[in-house]
Amino acid sequence: MKKIAIFAAAMMAASAASAADLASKKPVEAADYVKICDAYGAGFFYIPGGETCLKIGGYVRYDLLFGVHNDGHASGGRIGAGWAARGGNGTFTRARAQVNFDARTNTEAGLLRSYINLQFNGDSAGTGGLTVDRAFIQWGGLTAGRTASMFDFWTGNAMEPIFGTASSDYTTNLLAYTAAFGNGVSATLSVEDGTFRRVGGTYGGHKLPDLVANVNVTQAWGSAQVMGAVHQIYNGNTRAAGADNILGTADDVFTGGTGSKAGWAVGAGATVNVPFLGAGSSLSLQAAYANGAIAYLSDNIASGADYSVVGTAIKATTGYSIAGGLNIVLNPKLSLAFDGSYMSIDPAGASNTVTQWDLAASASYEATPGLTFTLGLDYENVKDKAVGGVDGNALAGSFRIQRTF
Repeated sequence: MKKIAIFAAAMMAASAASAADLASKKPVEAADYVKICDAYGAGFFYIPGGETCLKIGGYVRYDLLFGVHNDGHASGGRIGAGWAARGGNGTFTRARAQVNFDARTNTEAGLLRSYINLQFNGDSAGTGGLTVDRAFIQWGGLTAGRTASMFDFWTGNAMEPIFGTASSDYTTNLLAYTAAFGNGVSATLSVEDGTFRRVGGTYGGHKLPDLVANVNVTQAWGSAQVMGAVHQIYNGNTRAAGADNILGTADDVFTGGTGSKAGWAVGAGATVNVPFLGAGSSLSLQAAYANGAIAYLSDNIASGADYSVVGTAIKATTGYSIAGGLNIVLNPKLSLAFDGSYMSIDPAGASNTVTQWDLAASASYEATPGLTFTLGLDYENVKDKAVGGVDGNALAGSFRIQRTF
């Protein structure tokens, strides 16, 4: 009995000592599994288990568009005939969620980068859906995937809710190589999917991609670029028996199959910093000329096609555009933007030259970091010189709330 009592006392003493030890120990801190990567700017972190840095960002946006639209421009089905027609839309709403993934790794051959931009739209009447806006790989000077065309330079400053000024602004699938020569000078050669640049409904299958090139300089004063593109016109019509006005195989004389012709476009632009109007302010000017490739003039063409038929010949449509914009940063929270452009489209062998004016202005206010309110106004005039052609004006406004993260 005495031995049992001694054993019980020993066990109690050991238990008390153990409890005292536990009470004196500090809680174990959680392991830091996410390591900040500051090599590429704010927001990047190392993916656990590797040397790749990842940044996740995006925005949530609400747009309310409203306007009167009577210039004959379809405008993507948003405003349509406006209040002028019973079935026309006078207002249009959109909710958009955008998510970006930017992954970067240093390699012996240069930076390896992959970028994904996904957009989820919920539009009026239940339309919308998922869009892969960007998905590309960069390694050294190589770029492959879906991104902005290498022809594009200045694409506008103001929020242009419906029409948009005449500037090339296309997302396309491409394979490009950029050579950097130092002092901010580079040159790019790009092979791009030509289906994104087709204007007109008589194209056949896609046979040859577009060839695009540019030379760019970016320095402390701003940036400038000259660019060019070659685009295949490939007609899908076939000759009807006894007809002589439907396109055919030959470049200028058709023989009964499909026709092909080379279209092209050239352009130049510059953006100059104007800090006397406010830090971050800029002035931009741009001009382009096209022969059989008018989508390189603008992504907003009210009327026109890349080619027409004169007798038995495939004739390319020509055109030019001049555009400019002023971005004024009044202070870190408030900014103003003004854009304008003029475009002329001249179908070969026809008298229906189409001219198009576009003007846009917007004001943006950042209420708190990441939350911006924007008001925009957009005007368009389209004049078709053909008998009975469109000659009208359109006015649209917009209100946007955007939370960026």
